[in-house]
Amino acid sequence: MKDLKDSDDFKATVVELLTAENWLLLEPTIWDTVGAKCIYWPTSFASFAFYHGSWFVRHTIQGLPYSDEEKVTMLRSAVEDYDELSEKQQADLVEKECWKADNLAAWRASKKRN
Repeated sequence: MKDLKDSDDFKATVVELLTAENWLLLEPTIWDTVGAKCIYWPTSFASFAFYHGSWFVRHTIQGLPYSDEEKVTMLRSAVEDYDELSEKQQADLVEKECWKADNLAAWRASKKRN
């Protein structure tokens, strides 16, 4: 078994299989280190807090309607493979207001029937 692991053919075959299945991991970079993560984390957290805070203010407190971009963002998170749907199907989801839970459930039920 050890001879098999050391052989170049075996290594080449394993790399080929991992590459074909897209399982080959990328080499780590400086941004993958703990130090870089600690420096980058406050910026990421501030961005996250600002986005969700502004969402809360706009739609919960002020009661503003969703923009087209926000509707698509909600649909992307709710519908599996949203980006693989045709433009007509995506427009149909927006038209049926499928970012709302009830409408999404009705759309999924009609999709199962077809």
